[in-house]
Amino acid sequence: MSKKWFYIMGSIGAGEILLAIIAYSAKLYARMDKYNNYIEQDTYWISLIFPLLFIFACIRVTLCYRHVLKMREWLSLLLYAVIPIPCYLLELLLREIYFSYVGVALSIYLIYVNNQVELKYQLREKEAELAEGRIAIMLSQVQPHFLYNALEAIDRLCFVNPEEAHRAIVTYSEYLRMNMDSLTQKKLITFEKELEHTQHYLWLEQLRFGERVQVIYDIQIKDFMVPVLTLQPMVENAVRYGVTKREEGGTIIIRAEKVENMYRITVTDDGVGFDPRAKLESNRSHTGISSVRNRLNKMCDGTLSIKSTVDVGTVAVIEIPGL
Repeated sequence: MSKKWFYIMGSIGAGEILLAIIAYSAKLYARMDKYNNYIEQDTYWISLIFPLLFIFACIRVTLCYRHVLKMREWLSLLLYAVIPIPCYLLELLLREIYFSYVGVALSIYLIYVNNQVELKYQLREKEAELAEGRIAIMLSQVQPHFLYNALEAIDRLCFVNPEEAHRAIVTYSEYLRMNMDSLTQKKLITFEKELEHTQHYLWLEQLRFGERVQVIYDIQIKDFMVPVLTLQPMVENAVRYGVTKREEGGTIIIRAEKVENMYRITVTDDGVGFDPRAKLESNRSHTGISSVRNRLNKMCDGTLSIKSTVDVGTVAVIEIPGL
């Protein structure tokens, strides 16, 4: 609403309060006779001026802003304002029945009903967005080159170290199971479980890259909740677009801590970094980051921030409100 209409409606409200004070002292609307009977004055109609002015102002504002509102929204707002008008007119004709109270009560009820309908629509939209987010993050994790490379590494182990190959197969199946579960997971999971999935991923990558991928864990707290596939995509970006881009590799530090009333997860790498103003190297990476950020915001009021410097490294920070 523009300042103009804000001031107009504020002035109407102030005028109504001032008139009510004057009317009370001057017995402008009604008086009590010597038998304590309530008797309306002929000037009672003056009490309806400001409410009607306010209603007409609401109608005018609603019509002015109908182009920025959905049709259902502006029609509902218009209806809330229009309903009390015939009630006020009936009250002027039939002085002993206060129809205005009925009209105002009905308008308030309709506002409540409309708010409930709007909340239902918003809930459905959020559920749809979360479903799309789960699918997007799942698709971002199903990377053929990673799956093929992991299978090739397992195949080589089968000939030189069967026991290690067995462990690799179990880890590989656990990694895939967690990714598949993300499609149907609608609730938060423990950070400990998310960390375990990330460790499965890192173990498979270290199977391929060896000492080029070093990992340091600084886990000070595990007993808090996060959306599924929150940490793993950030660590994957650190591996794919950070440390493995250097010939000598690098180190990834995963830290989880509680800072005041906030759970903080930090993923730091000393890889090649990137220019935040430049387009990300992979659209899939961009999808994964956006999905994590959206799910953090919608599921637990969390945030994701990423800072990177070329040839220095990248820091991804996830913050989730605690108790």
